Amino acid sequence: MSIKGWFLVSRPPLLVLGFVASLAVALWSGAYQAYYPFIWLYIAAVFTANWSLDLFNEVNDLHLDCKFKPWKPLPRRLVDPIHVHGFAIILFGLTIGLIGVLMFLNGSWISFALASAALLTGIYYNFYGKSSGILGNTALAGTYGLAVLFIASAGGVECFMRALPFAVWFAVWTWTDNLIVQWQDIEGDTAYGLKTAAVAIGKYTPNVALLLSLCLLPTILLLSLPPVTAFIFSLTALFMMFSVILPNPDNKQETIEVLVRKLVRSLLIVAFVLMALGL
Repeated sequence: MSIKGWFLVSRPPLLVLGFVASLAVALWSGAYQAYYPFIWLYIAAVFTANWSLDLFNEVNDLHLDCKFKPWKPLPRRLVDPIHVHGFAIILFGLTIGLIGVLMFLNGSWISFALASAALLTGIYYNFYGKSSGILGNTALAGTYGLAVLFIASAGGVECFMRALPFAVWFAVWTWTDNLIVQWQDIEGDTAYGLKTAAVAIGKYTPNVALLLSLCLLPTILLLSLPPVTAFIFSLTALFMMFSVILPNPDNKQETIEVLVRKLVRSLLIVAFVLMALGL
């Protein structure tokens, strides 16, 4: 067990992305200004939920990672899976507690319903997502879209409605991104008997991912986002398209896929930072 192990198993890029995205949506939708300072409880709830679900995912995927991704922290025993699972439960309990406090403070049943739905879809994906095909992918996408609406709901109906188109767009973005990742892992998933969305769709997966990526590009103009923010979001969709049309696997394929994935994640963080700044 080590500090490095806990750091790696917590997936720092996703934690940073979740925090920045929550703050950005709050500022852009107007929820931050409308519900300050208690909006930070909403952001904290999303942060702890995100952290908890990421840890659950690491533990649930341990049997797969031992075979296909042995370099990850749990297969390398940098941290005890039992401790990770226990900490995930604590974080999940903290998330429920924060949601309870928010219900007490503002009595918003909309926020409560959105938070509950996001937690349920997140748990479903973590435990059943890789065995339920398209439904699993939809649960993950729904979690992210609902998280956007949960943050915006802090500011009332006006903020909620402003964020609604973006929540749908981002859910489709998430669905597409995860489908591409699953396509890149399809050989291992098929060999292990998993039924991801890519396995369920089969040979048509690249076509579906490409079509969805193409749909994301023009629809970004309908979201009333700041211009530079919209441009960076569109770049993420472009690079997702690039990852779909990569050549057949060769000795450099994995490196290219990893680089493109890191680039998309980096651009996504930049986009949310720009959203927060109103640019």
